[in-house]
Amino acid sequence: MPPLGVMLEDGFAVFCDEKDVGNVALTPMYLLVGCSLPLWIHPAPCDVTDSAMLHLLPLISGLLSVGIGDSMASCVGTMIGRHRWSGSNKTIEGTVGCILSQMLMVYLLSLSGYYYLQPYDIMKLLVGIVMVALVEANTTQVDNLVLPLLMYSVLL
Repeated sequence: MPPLGVMLEDGFAVFCDEKDVGNVALTPMYLLVGCSLPLWIHPAPCDVTDSAMLHLLPLISGLLSVGIGDSMASCVGTMIGRHRWSGSNKTIEGTVGCILSQMLMVYLLSLSGYYYLQPYDIMKLLVGIVMVALVEANTTQVDNLVLPLLMYSVLL
């Protein structure tokens, strides 16, 4: 698709890795599905009467784990990562960035009034965030589908 095809391909090549081979790169689709999957599987996510006991954190667990945590792990690990996990290409600094960015996002949501942190929610949230960060650090597969499901399962 000249002349845009070459520019698009060059731009995508920067983000391409060993999982994106062949004619179709599935990583962008996995990213979209992973971010929205908790909304799809949650019973009545738009229920105004709150009959499904609507809680914000399980609904945004895809955005929190993949959009915030996984992205920040990649950025921090690439920019300042020096210490690698044994047997992995991922860095400990990226994992810490993943954990801190998710915690910061939830804190900002609570400061802005979108979410009120209950004491029992804090423990579930910390367990979920740490589990997601450790799975993200130790997987070699496309984790965009696993991380939101893991976070959603913990936060329910």
